[in-house]
Amino acid sequence: LLSAVQADMQIILVGDKDQLPSVGPGRVFYDLLASGLLNYRELETIHRQGKGSTIISLANEVKNGRLPADFTEQQIDRSFFPANANTVPKLVEKIAESWKNKGNSVADMQILAPMYRTQAGVNHLNEIVQNIFNPATSKKKSINIKKDKQSFNYRVGDKVMQTANDPENNVFNGDIGYITSVLLAKDKSNPDKKDKLVVDFDTGEVIYTRENWQNITLAYATTIHKSQGTE
Repeated sequence: LLSAVQADMQIILVGDKDQLPSVGPGRVFYDLLASGLLNYRELETIHRQGKGSTIISLANEVKNGRLPADFTEQQIDRSFFPANANTVPKLVEKIAESWKNKGNSVADMQILAPMYRTQAGVNHLNEIVQNIFNPATSKKKSINIKKDKQSFNYRVGDKVMQTANDPENNVFNGDIGYITSVLLAKDKSNPDKKDKLVVDFDTGEVIYTRENWQNITLAYATTIHKSQGTE
């Protein structure tokens, strides 16, 4: 990019220096600002939460390497539950069941975890919450998919996430959708005789076959890194 820009032109970069570092090498935007060689302006007014939100004050404290004195006290918009890796699954199950029993939608909730494996990881939490919001039934079509030496059960109605950019189908890394159809190779109504999943995104429906099943994953729970791409 820099080598292609003429000397009399200006480059304006817009971003968030406080996002998590990328999985690959380098924190390019953060490092550019930290160099002290560039002029920059930082926006300080947050519009995502309303006035009086304790999330804003908590975020600012964490950003500066501190926890507020009232961190463990229940607030109108956040709560803290002490837990270890072994107790996290039961705690998440209890919170998810409460959310559902109050008539709330799975579309309005997102579980974040820092890793995929362990009992407190994304894979196990996805299985727990899937069974709460979209339990298996004899009438609900499903299919098992093996990825990374693990088996995942995908059902009609499941909340899923696209994990790779696919411009051809207009879906991108972090996009959230819902499985609307499972077509098995043995189904008489399936002329292609291939196992397929149909996922409905905001931009339209996308058909997945075994060749690209690795591009979707259950999304009741996701990693903190992946959540940065969902908005």
